[in-house]
Amino acid sequence: MAMLHYQRVGADTVGTTTGTRETIGTITIPSNCTNVYGILAQRGSSATTTAAEATQGKFYVNPRSIGIQEFNFFGATPGGGTCATNIGGYWDTGIYVPFRALGPPANETVTFTYDTITEMTQEDYAQVFLLTSNGAIDQSVLAQRGHSLNALQKWCDWSESARDIDIYDSTSEVMAQTINIPASIGLIHAMAVTVSSTDNTTAGEHFAGYITMTGTIPDLNPMDLPMPLQSASLGTPVEVPNNQLTYIYPMYIPHEKVNDTLTLTVNLAATCTAEFVVGVTLFGTKR
Repeated sequence: MAMLHYQRVGADTVGTTTGTRETIGTITIPSNCTNVYGILAQRGSSATTTAAEATQGKFYVNPRSIGIQEFNFFGATPGGGTCATNIGGYWDTGIYVPFRALGPPANETVTFTYDTITEMTQEDYAQVFLLTSNGAIDQSVLAQRGHSLNALQKWCDWSESARDIDIYDSTSEVMAQTINIPASIGLIHAMAVTVSSTDNTTAGEHFAGYITMTGTIPDLNPMDLPMPLQSASLGTPVEVPNNQLTYIYPMYIPHEKVNDTLTLTVNLAATCTAEFVVGVTLFGTKR
């Protein structure tokens, strides 16, 4: 059955010199891919910034192998200079840029690079997700992205959640809970990711990464999914005004008439000293 897939590539130390592009990576489109929908890109400071320092970067996308000329855009959440010296890092949920392949996408490549637009004393974390499918899907699910108040636009009669309360000390940690999907569920069409710190963050540490979903559903591959990213703090933070965030991302996973279990693994660019709670909720409809 056709499924919306996320392919990911990322780099933890890019963007130090203005005018010098640095490689994030290359994504090879799967051999069974029939449609390309767009990319989701995230960025954030990966080390301590200074009080009067702004941080912003530009993503370059080269999808010429599928007939599109190179294009570029700024990250969704720049970091502005501030008079404060002890404040927590800002959150970035990503910017979504839709596009479509002009030629057959299977086995083709898309290359991503990054450049800072201001000289910085630190580097950035940058990652991108390419959204594709292996057949026709209901493209209305792509509009289900955004903050939790208004992002869900399709009706739901099923949801299930999993969480882990101490994600911080390993770059790859399986969440303590799994998600069970009963045979009565016909479609999973959205995912909400909640991230919150349970302690004051430490200067120079960022909470950045992605969630790998595996399980008994055929063709998951597995799937690497986005989650909100918190940039490194400015100094030792006394105030963390936005230390929690929930964001909804699109999903399209048809479900067969069987019971399935999904396992979620949080992958971090680097460990940190503050513990984070990560929660994942899937939304869907019954048959």
